[in-house]
Amino acid sequence: MICTFDQLFEAVRNRPRRTLAVPSAEGGSIVAACAEAYRAGICDTILIGDPAKLDALRQAHARDCDGLRVEAEPDPDRAVARALTLIRAGEANLLMKGKTDTPTLLKAVLDADTGLRTGRVLSHVAVVAMPAYPRLMLWTDGGINIRPTLDVRLDMIRNAAEFAGKLGVAVPNVALLSAMEKINPKMEETLDYERILKLHQDTPVAPATIEGPIAMDVALSAESARIKEIDSRIAGVADIFVTPEISACNIAVKALIYLAGAQAAGLVVGARVPIVLLSRSDDAGTKLRSIALGAIWG
Repeated sequence: MICTFDQLFEAVRNRPRRTLAVPSAEGGSIVAACAEAYRAGICDTILIGDPAKLDALRQAHARDCDGLRVEAEPDPDRAVARALTLIRAGEANLLMKGKTDTPTLLKAVLDADTGLRTGRVLSHVAVVAMPAYPRLMLWTDGGINIRPTLDVRLDMIRNAAEFAGKLGVAVPNVALLSAMEKINPKMEETLDYERILKLHQDTPVAPATIEGPIAMDVALSAESARIKEIDSRIAGVADIFVTPEISACNIAVKALIYLAGAQAAGLVVGARVPIVLLSRSDDAGTKLRSIALGAIWG
């Protein structure tokens, strides 16, 4: 089981090198992360965009990297289309958002004819590492699904469980987070969680141990579960944290990063290939960790 990002990098180095496609790649931290991924033996990269700008960025950030190839396509929409063509043709097996805006990228990915759809809902999974927690934390969904329906929550769990499997967690512990452990008709997520557990008992949603609704203190601490007299198999050892809606997840992960010094990375999963989709403020280190997560997928 991969419990740290150092272990992730070590695992990726022992796998065949992947190829990353980045449409509208004209960004210093983007090229720097791709260069570092090449140096670390993680992947080659196809940078798609304005060739003059990309050549200048390569000179500044990746002069020693032969594994960064430039494809000339300055138009953002056509750059995305080119990246998807490369993936469908097998010339690339990872996708990373460059300067293209997120709606444009996802619209192309979801196109029924030329996209990368699989039939499953796309969802974002943030992976967080903290010294105070003994394993990687997978948070979903802080980037795609605003107020997920029951069916969307089910696919979020499936996507995150598959993700955990790529990290060596065969049967992840899934915490369906809420403010309390009881069903409350005024809290819609608790009603969905009740339905999810019933479905999971009849036909497993995913190879996972799922509990909810569960408060954050219980998910993180077996002692909290003992004090609150809650019988939990996942208290203190949760792998996947499913939040009620997008803001809760986004706020929680950013608080861990900025207040607790956590390291983070993230992917959009549910498409044919993993997609590195990050905040504009994310630095090259965060992008590099996310690329490594994408590479472990294969």
